[in-house]
Amino acid sequence: MRWLVPLVLFLALPLVACGDGALTPSGTPAGKASLVFDGASYGSMGSRPLGSLSASEVESVGSGETQGSTADVFRLRSGGKEWEVLTRSGGRWLTWEPLALEEARRQLSDSLGVPEAQVSVEKVERVEWPDACLGAAGDHEVCAQVITPGFRVVLGARGGEYLYHSDLQGNVRRAADGG
Repeated sequence: MRWLVPLVLFLALPLVACGDGALTPSGTPAGKASLVFDGASYGSMGSRPLGSLSASEVESVGSGETQGSTADVFRLRSGGKEWEVLTRSGGRWLTWEPLALEEARRQLSDSLGVPEAQVSVEKVERVEWPDACLGAAGDHEVCAQVITPGFRVVLGARGGEYLYHSDLQGNVRRAADGG
């Protein structure tokens, strides 16, 4: 029995030592709804009454999985943000954004010491990264050479633009300028 604790510590050490902290998994906070649409994870941002949008203002873009059930997914035809999607639930439209955007906004807010409300979203686009490091590997970092779908997120704060790369689950890396 005396060997059990050292064995567990020995086996756990590689798990702790292998992480460099560059990828930050974005879980959905307790009590916050989640949606998986087109392979990407989304977090709920708010809602509005169903009557606030007419059928002509939204277009169906497929279906997603939310809290164990299937939901029809929509986008605004005009005036909406291209990265946001909508679902209907309990007489309301729920608005969703990629978890990658939420995590990138949080990271930038923390690094600059500004409220998230002062971080603007300039662009969010779906991309395929050339490797598991999301096209943002460090100088001495070895990355699996596998196509990794995700998002390129451009945020603005304090007069500058900041680029983030992510996978579809919300793991985010700050990219070098121009990446």
